[in-house]
Amino acid sequence: MRSFFVSFFLAPFAMLSSVGLADSICEYSIDEPEEPVIWIEEWFDGCTELSASTKVTISKMTLDADCLTQALGYCTGRISDDREESCQMIFIDHLRLKGKEISSSLPAEINLRGFKLRYYENAVGRASKPSFETCDNEVPELECELLDVTLRWLDWRYAQRLLKENRE
Repeated sequence: MRSFFVSFFLAPFAMLSSVGLADSICEYSIDEPEEPVIWIEEWFDGCTELSASTKVTISKMTLDADCLTQALGYCTGRISDDREESCQMIFIDHLRLKGKEISSSLPAEINLRGFKLRYYENAVGRASKPSFETCDNEVPELECELLDVTLRWLDWRYAQRLLKENRE
């Protein structure tokens, strides 16, 4: 159950090969930091910037999901055990912040029609709900919170992308 979310929900999106998070961390090595230093936020932001600016034919949502998969995989198994929970909490806070930034940047009046309008309204509706009821008692609370904030971020990002594509 430990990596339930990563294994079963986002694993199909991990088909894309990307630079590993651990490789990116090496250039920042600090001997003994006073507090856990993770850099998950910077790595994730860089990854999503690349997915937003890519010219490849792969769906940008697939690339966003791959960024999430890599970050979640790092925080739920590839980092040392003593920093795993800290990494997850930092990532949860960062995704919440990014989701709030996206939601506050969305205009009150939108110029979408047809299926794009429906997709936009559905994404914003899901992301705005008080909480997802996706976890049972077997899933640890922190992993459930990761699932919730990840799904919300994906919905906010999708809504943002629909508006951006409509302007282009």
